[in-house]
Amino acid sequence: MPQTPIRGELVKSSALRVLTANLSFHNKKTKETTCTILSCNPDVIVLLEWTGVNFDSEETTQKGYLPLVNAPQPCLADNPKNGAYGIGIFVRLSFAQEGCVVPSPVKGPSPLPLGTARIRNQHRDITVIGLHAPAPISEWTTKPTIRKAIEPISKEKLTEDFGAGQTGDSVILTGDFNVPSFDPILREVKQRGLKDAYSERNRKPGPTWAPFECFPILLSYYIAIHSDHLTREPPLNELSSVITRFSKGAASALGSILSRFPALLRLDYIFCSKEFRILKSWRMKIPGSDHRAVVADLTLSES
Repeated sequence: MPQTPIRGELVKSSALRVLTANLSFHNKKTKETTCTILSCNPDVIVLLEWTGVNFDSEETTQKGYLPLVNAPQPCLADNPKNGAYGIGIFVRLSFAQEGCVVPSPVKGPSPLPLGTARIRNQHRDITVIGLHAPAPISEWTTKPTIRKAIEPISKEKLTEDFGAGQTGDSVILTGDFNVPSFDPILREVKQRGLKDAYSERNRKPGPTWAPFECFPILLSYYIAIHSDHLTREPPLNELSSVITRFSKGAASALGSILSRFPALLRLDYIFCSKEFRILKSWRMKIPGSDHRAVVADLTLSES
């Protein structure tokens, strides 16, 4: 009987392994996160909510990757959510050509930028678009951002230059879309000639967001910040460190319980031009993140 391919190895030598992961800006498990992602042996790594410290870019470049999009955003003391704006695209040197950041195409709350990288595989040019759509707090930011990202795509190709991409390139559109798999906006993506790598190879639902896992971290931030505001004046200021330690301990205990809960919604995707053959696609847990990574092995059909 044929052996099942090991996920850390490419199914076929000509296959392109793409991994997309929302790291979560509050992720402090840098070493574990980096090790998990690199152990998958991807050719293209698309990182969202990259702060510069929640993924080891130095180790990644030492292992033969080039940061075509290198735009981390640190978590500021007065605005830790600033880290949600960070994006990175790392590509193996043998595939890499060029990359650049495209400013958010939609104004409003959380204007998250897009990342674009142009790579070459099997003598064909491919544009990788890394997308992080804003959370659906407002209807006029999430879906318009997705529509802007697919605007230059028609019949599975770029019909105009877009970021690092050039007209005629095949397309891989990937990232955190912040919409569930049943949302009508994804039909618009498919109408552009793109197909969903995971659903093409898997019959079962593939949820990628586990909201329970972020509750303890947000609770810890909330208590720590508010305890600081409430205990600046003596004698209450002596309670600040006690409250902070307690909140971290409570969050850690709660996190160990809630981490056992399954992911609920599918928000993260890898879409690709129809000319790609999808050999395999799966999800992977990322330490310290409330999102699962999505991985796909793709190969281009013979032209």
